Amino acid sequence: MAAICASAASIVPIESAHAAALTKYNGARSDVAAPSCWAIKQSFPHSRDGLYWLLTPAMVRPQVFYCDMTTDGGGWVLIGRGRDGWSFDWAGQGDAASVARRPTGTAAFAPATVSSSTVEALLNGHALSTAFDGVRIRRAANTAGTSWQEARLHLAFAQHFTWEWQLGQPLTTATFGSRTSRVGPQTTHLAGSTYDVRLDSGAQVIHTGLLDKHLHRSGFAYGAAVRGMASSRSYLWAATNGGTYALPFTQVFIRPRFGDHDLHFRTIPTAGLAAQARAPFPSNIAQRADWGVGELQRPASDPDPAGKGLVYALAQVGNTMFVGGKFARVEHHSTRTVAEQPWLAAFDVETGVWVRTFLPTLDGAVFDLVASPDGKLIVAGNFTNINGAPNTSGLAKIDPITGDVVSGWRAALTTPKFDAPRAYATSAQIGGNWLYVTGGFKQVAGAHATLDTGGVARVALADGAPDLSWHPYVNGLPVDITPSADGTRVDVVGSFTTSGTTPSNGVAADGVAVLDATTGAVTGALVPHFDGLLPHGQLAVVETNSLLVHGGNQHWLAGYNRSDLAFRRGTMMAPHGDIQVLMMANGVLFGGCHCYDAVSFTDAPARYTGADSINWLGAWNPNTLERNPAFAPQFAASAAGVWELALDSRQCLWAGGDIVHGATTADWLGGFARFCPGDITPPTTPGALTIGGGKLWWPRSHDNGGAPSYEVLRNDRVVAVTASNRIVPPGHGVYFVRAIDAAGNRSATTRGIWV
Repeated sequence: MAAICASAASIVPIESAHAAALTKYNGARSDVAAPSCWAIKQSFPHSRDGLYWLLTPAMVRPQVFYCDMTTDGGGWVLIGRGRDGWSFDWAGQGDAASVARRPTGTAAFAPATVSSSTVEALLNGHALSTAFDGVRIRRAANTAGTSWQEARLHLAFAQHFTWEWQLGQPLTTATFGSRTSRVGPQTTHLAGSTYDVRLDSGAQVIHTGLLDKHLHRSGFAYGAAVRGMASSRSYLWAATNGGTYALPFTQVFIRPRFGDHDLHFRTIPTAGLAAQARAPFPSNIAQRADWGVGELQRPASDPDPAGKGLVYALAQVGNTMFVGGKFARVEHHSTRTVAEQPWLAAFDVETGVWVRTFLPTLDGAVFDLVASPDGKLIVAGNFTNINGAPNTSGLAKIDPITGDVVSGWRAALTTPKFDAPRAYATSAQIGGNWLYVTGGFKQVAGAHATLDTGGVARVALADGAPDLSWHPYVNGLPVDITPSADGTRVDVVGSFTTSGTTPSNGVAADGVAVLDATTGAVTGALVPHFDGLLPHGQLAVVETNSLLVHGGNQHWLAGYNRSDLAFRRGTMMAPHGDIQVLMMANGVLFGGCHCYDAVSFTDAPARYTGADSINWLGAWNPNTLERNPAFAPQFAASAAGVWELALDSRQCLWAGGDIVHGATTADWLGGFARFCPGDITPPTTPGALTIGGGKLWWPRSHDNGGAPSYEVLRNDRVVAVTASNRIVPPGHGVYFVRAIDAAGNRSATTRGIWV
């Protein structure tokens, strides 16, 4: 690559680049944005290093990037640069626009990257692991920045790009100059990955992990034999002069090889396009709270002495969110108001204010809450009675306004299965006309009959009567239960090794049993393909359209085909932490845990395929079980993490457990957090287009978040973005205009007009 000067004046300006040959898709302007730097170089071989407009169908609108048109045939796009202080965040770092505008020089030492999603858009859905050129690393080789090193890293399995290199994305080979060496994929995490590549002890090392000697600053460090200087202008930085493991100024490139005919934009019909609202996806920042719960309280004989979470149950009825768990009181953080209301409390869904009139009395913890179809609240847990009413041990229905027990509904859980005197970790979920219940109990006592059971049962939603013909058995503790959406089967997980209808006919279940919804018999034995590890002690289970997913002990989340229970994909929490709750909401799989960081695999944990950051709460694609790294909540939990999830009527995701505070220590949460979606309302459609005086103009749109900007489309793609409601049309074609707000919601387009 030709030397890139630090002066911005040396970069070829976009508007003047190739002024004599403004052929279509040369990248000189937004209306002729090219699909890749490589495509420009192929069509215009004399293109110089500089700024160019690029556009793929996945990008939606054209953007400016820096293209290296010199090195190894050219066609490289710069996606990040900097010296020390790389954060390796999936969302990117610093001012993304400065990556193109300041590609090198001391002014570029502060790291900046485009987001991982932008890199994905540049790749237009293609896997980076299949890219012939890999990821190109260009690093300063001396303190003056006059000598440079070229390296290439080839990812092993990555279907999606991520900046989370410190977690150790698996590699196949690494190239330094003319030397190529196989470095992975490894069977042990981090070694020979993006975290640490070592072909020697000096220049042929790339280490992105934190080192104490760097004052906890990260970068693309050399090995111990390469020394740096503690100077703000040194291209090789160290905390002290002559310090080892120097952090060099580094540029990161990729080279998507897309030509003009490789990517296809959909032609827009003359009538235009419909509005596009953002999906109601939860924000990463928890809403601040004034009210919450506090003071961990356990029953006199707690069957779960290790469970330190305050909140284990959440359910909305009407405009109220009910919160259950092991807390002793309700608290108002700012005023220090405390109300003794243990085990179960109610809060307004919209304001979060405590509902002072809901004051039921319980003598034990609440482990699950279910909103019943008749508008009542079903309470399950480790209690012997509610309000002193008889026959309400472990399971009862109450009025959500008064807290009174609903008479005529009876399904008391009696005779504990183990040494604990009450029902353990009861889980309940509605399926059809039944309420499915699982936990540490041996009997369900209805108004007219009692069912002896192995901790798995179902009762009628209408009156609580147990189904005497449905009595599965497991030889341990069942913890979670979920009926399938089609009503054909029921999934149970927990700490057990066999399941059947009686102790004598049990078959191997290994912590997960799939039961027939009619007979209760085992319909399939799930034997996880986890490299010999036993999955006993599973804590959560859920079914998606195509997968059965469970998680729990051994720190994993695993997905199997619903049809044949064949293993599809797994994630192991690294270095520790169990999945404790799973929930489907708005087509997304959410999970809570006491974990951070995770590695994914497709056949066994030893052969991992990627790594993601996770902090107590995550989101996954329900069909592929791939992590959605865009959901990275900013909140803190203590050792017990997240134990319950619920989606309210405002599309806010509530997470309960051992939760302390939000993005900062000042953001008190009090046992549960609310993650609400941002603006999901598109602007109004701009008025009809008019052409006159050489300009295209339109009546402005309106938006609830302020004045929107406008995307101008021609034929099949966006060619310009403007804050004005008029523009000189760049060339002939059918034009459309739509408004876009700050949240990314797009209005419907205008009807097309020929210009």
